[in-house]
Amino acid sequence: MATISCSVYSKSRAITALTAALAATTVLITACDGDHRPAQPPPWDPCSAFPDTTLRDAGVNPERKSQGQFPGESCTWLSQTNPDFSLGIRYASGDGAAEWKNGKDRDVEPITVGTHRGDLDHRTGENRKFVCLMRLDTVGGYVTFEFNDMNAERPDPCTDLTHIATVLEPHIPPAP
Repeated sequence: MATISCSVYSKSRAITALTAALAATTVLITACDGDHRPAQPPPWDPCSAFPDTTLRDAGVNPERKSQGQFPGESCTWLSQTNPDFSLGIRYASGDGAAEWKNGKDRDVEPITVGTHRGDLDHRTGENRKFVCLMRLDTVGGYVTFEFNDMNAERPDPCTDLTHIATVLEPHIPPAP
């Protein structure tokens, strides 16, 4: 039978190494949430960015909101008057212009809302009756707005979305 002998010095080194390894593991675990995304707060959260009065002015019900899959990135509200209308707002970092202009079912035109430049996507085909999308550039990223009319009751959802975005624009991150 072999005998293992450890000096006080080697025990101390082993404990120090083990403590350092545990500390490093703790840092790594705390730095990520369960979806392997950094646990840092997003630079802008659409669910908390708009005062209730501003949301009402835009025609949505502040009490009827739902967060997206990753809180802090997207939020959706229902209309104040008709639950068949909804508004989705999403924030993303990086440059989204190329992705927007490469879609097959898009009819994109440049737009300026307040101090923000971006694109208005009228969609094409049947989707034109139901959906309008807008992307506005911000410092370090972009904000997308999506207006949905589930029953195609509005003559032009992009007219509605442009009005909504104009009301909300002062509360989005600054333009580049």
